[in-house]
Amino acid sequence: MNIKVSIIVPVYNVEPYLDRCMQSLLKQTLKEIEIIMVDDESPDHCPQLCEDYKAKYPNVKVVHKKNGGLGFARNSGLEVAEGEYVAFIDSDDFVDTDMFQHLYDYAAKNKCDAVFCGYNIYKNAEHIRKMQENADYVLRCGKDEAKKVLLDMIGPEPSYHSDAKLLMSVWRGIYSRRVIEDNHLRFVSERVYIAEDIMWHIDFLPCCQCVGLIPQTHYYYCDNGTSLTRTYRGDRFQKELFLYHAQEDKLRKAGFSDIEFRVRLNRQLLMKTRVCISQQVTYLSQLGYFTARENIRAIIHAQEVQTILESYPYGELPLRHKVFFLLMKYRKYDLLIMLFKLKK
Repeated sequence: MNIKVSIIVPVYNVEPYLDRCMQSLLKQTLKEIEIIMVDDESPDHCPQLCEDYKAKYPNVKVVHKKNGGLGFARNSGLEVAEGEYVAFIDSDDFVDTDMFQHLYDYAAKNKCDAVFCGYNIYKNAEHIRKMQENADYVLRCGKDEAKKVLLDMIGPEPSYHSDAKLLMSVWRGIYSRRVIEDNHLRFVSERVYIAEDIMWHIDFLPCCQCVGLIPQTHYYYCDNGTSLTRTYRGDRFQKELFLYHAQEDKLRKAGFSDIEFRVRLNRQLLMKTRVCISQQVTYLSQLGYFTARENIRAIIHAQEVQTILESYPYGELPLRHKVFFLLMKYRKYDLLIMLFKLKK
């Protein structure tokens, strides 16, 4: 069989969700697929479940590996993938059964190196929030146009109504395996970089000649209450700064000028700063008011944040983001805490 899409599914500690994910993949209307389950030394019954799927379904492959995290699990899947395109699905999520038919057909028709769809934020069957990033089919052809897709993932222009124009996550697209292998592309570890997906896209998208976006919201990102933003980490902001500088370096090496990416990358860091401040308020009772306030002060006093506060065209920001910006700029720590408490 000529495999059209290799679907790589890292598996770690997802026993309650694994069958939901796998059934959505096994029932795909596109039949020329392979499903590569990568067991990342999962501590539950997932290793055996992977073997059970492999025994029952001929298009399922299984890789067992030492625990190394999500990024390296995806790399292990790439080593055995044979499809024309590759997809990366998180094993606690699920997809529409026609997702890969739509993505592949559009890619084949338009000779795309990558195609992305919209997604849904799923809490339960009664609470599904549709995230449609474009209302129609969009084709970006030529290297300069493909690079614009990357810039929209990094961050929007100041006047855009949201902090994110195109989601940077890899799980809602398909990627040309030829582009991946010709350019020797692999994922970095999320244990080193707090957002490995954007690092992947900075490597991948500048290599593309044509990128498509389709309006359907085929992916279901399941809000299980375990994301990084819901877990307090004292080093989170330092990791965000490390990622900020890593993106700078990669973008320059990819041929982008500071004029092209700076305002977008700074919008991203403003969003990440807001998230980190919000977390201090979320954990106020555990941290204590004065510790949380001091942590917020330290975040705002970071040199990178201070540089943005001095140079960013904040007057173009949406009102709610402008208010946040000005409270940071004039160091109104107590008002920031009050603002975020009101939002809870």
